[in-house]
Amino acid sequence: MEKNEILEQIIEYLKAENGLQNLAITGESGLLTDLGLNSYELVEMCLKVEAIFDIEADENDFRYMTVVSDVVDYVCEKRQETEL
Repeated sequence: MEKNEILEQIIEYLKAENGLQNLAITGESGLLTDLGLNSYELVEMCLKVEAIFDIEADENDFRYMTVVSDVVDYVCEKRQETEL
């Protein structure tokens, strides 16, 4: 799966699960600043990302992610780890 496909799936999840259908979300959209996610929603996103991409994610890692592309990079990194 390519990086742009991961980005599209994460954006799709954010729009569907967080009521952000009318928002133009990009890789540079701020999780807290632009999208208004709170800490609970970040934990939910961590769990959903695990399920969507079949990875093992640490919810504490999500505390340090500021933009959507941070999540994409994290997924790519975790997927590479499982392929090794």
